[in-house]
Amino acid sequence: MRDLLVGVVKEGTGINAQIKSVTVGGKTGTSQKLINGKYSKQDYNSSFVGFFPAEAPQIVCLVLVNSPQIGKYGGSVAAPIFKDVAERIIGLNPGAYQDHQQYAGQSTQKQNVQVAYNTKNINVQNQPSVKKIDTAKFITAFMNANRMPDLKDYSVRDAILILSRLGLKYKVNGSGKVIAQSIQSGDAIHKGSYCILDCKETVVAGAVVY
Repeated sequence: MRDLLVGVVKEGTGINAQIKSVTVGGKTGTSQKLINGKYSKQDYNSSFVGFFPAEAPQIVCLVLVNSPQIGKYGGSVAAPIFKDVAERIIGLNPGAYQDHQQYAGQSTQKQNVQVAYNTKNINVQNQPSVKKIDTAKFITAFMNANRMPDLKDYSVRDAILILSRLGLKYKVNGSGKVIAQSIQSGDAIHKGSYCILDCKETVVAGAVVY
């Protein structure tokens, strides 16, 4: 769950809450206010709840803006306020978070498997080296071909991101990295279908790799 919330801040709706010195996790919220028994189309509650350092949370902060005058989305209204508050807290005692700064970026670093794909033959194979790929291009290729990619060795967060963009629902068993998927690589994609991901934590030299 922490990995998913870190993903929201790293590359999702909470990107405005990012802090360079520590890893932040969180979730944005945007809700219409109920006025006279009806949902208003003008008045909103904009919120962001976040925590840091993500690897060993010490601070949790909820920012709720009642009927903001400019903007309405939690990511653009409340997330920047969280960032400002969090940076002030860190500035009061920078040393309290130094132990986590070196680890920040390691626990959330992506280790995507290099994937070769052909939109005509849909021949998907894991390559021996682990490299970062162009995820957007990767997803687009399979969306155009309407075929399922190979999610093995992806982190849960990355696999869920791919499934969501492909219009598929999902269920996750376990945590860590994907070791099996119910919709096999190369199978036709039917939007709205469920893909079950079996995941397992990988232990390297006594450390758990997510």
